[in-house]
Amino acid sequence: MGEAVSTVMFFALLAGLGYIVWRVVRRRRGKDEPEGHPRVGVVTAACLAFVVIGTITDPAQETTREPTGQQRDRRAAEERERQEDGQAARQRADRESAEAERRRRVEQGETGLVTRVVDGDTVEIEGVGRVRLIGVDTPERGEECFDEATAYLRGRVGGQTVRYRYQSEREDRYDRQLLDLFRGGELVNLDIAQAGWGEELTIQPNDRYAIRIAATEQDARAVPRGRWAGCFDEPEPEPRREPSPPADDEDDDSGGGGGSGGGVPSGTCSEIGITDFPVPPGDSRDRDGDGIACES
Repeated sequence: MGEAVSTVMFFALLAGLGYIVWRVVRRRRGKDEPEGHPRVGVVTAACLAFVVIGTITDPAQETTREPTGQQRDRRAAEERERQEDGQAARQRADRESAEAERRRRVEQGETGLVTRVVDGDTVEIEGVGRVRLIGVDTPERGEECFDEATAYLRGRVGGQTVRYRYQSEREDRYDRQLLDLFRGGELVNLDIAQAGWGEELTIQPNDRYAIRIAATEQDARAVPRGRWAGCFDEPEPEPRREPSPPADDEDDDSGGGGGSGGGVPSGTCSEIGITDFPVPPGDSRDRDGDGIACES
């Protein structure tokens, strides 16, 4: 607005000066002024008024403007602020995206290859280690239906890629990973109870599927299925006897697999290829001194 006013005043001043020059020239040539025509003095006074007004208004306008250097500094500061705001927004978005991905991975879980089935509720997963399935308990080695429960889990996940997911507590006191396993969209922990090979075992705080597993176990008992159909009674443990030395031609597998009263296999655990068999006190293969060698 101030620049427009200055422009108008400038052209008005030029017009006034032009008129004065024109009148002076006409007067010197002796030409009379038409009646009622503005006098040179009036025009001169008007031009002076324009000059005075311009002098008064221009400084006021200049005081409202920032010098060019200050304008550049201000614009640079505003640009830096916009960039910082944009960077902060990107960082915020990255954090939110990472948190969303973390929640998705916790909810959906990771995948891994089952390299070994140890028993009915324990497997080994590549890159994870030994895994104990949460919420279900199957027969231990030497108990009725141990082999059947192990065979069921082996057929379900052995050599397969499964999806696994943690709950609140990630490891037990034996350094096993505590996981829920999923195969084909189904919860394997629940399938074991449904097939009748396991019973509900909840250890807090890992109780996400405890109610479902308990209800499924009761259904399997009622049908009955699995161990509840004929493997419920556990054998009476036989008294431990001191094993006799094996004969030279005795098969290394005799007395293995946790059976009682058989000969003691010779050789290291890796050489004989069997686990959990009784040995006399002091046997080097009995690492924890409980009378069972090559424990799995």
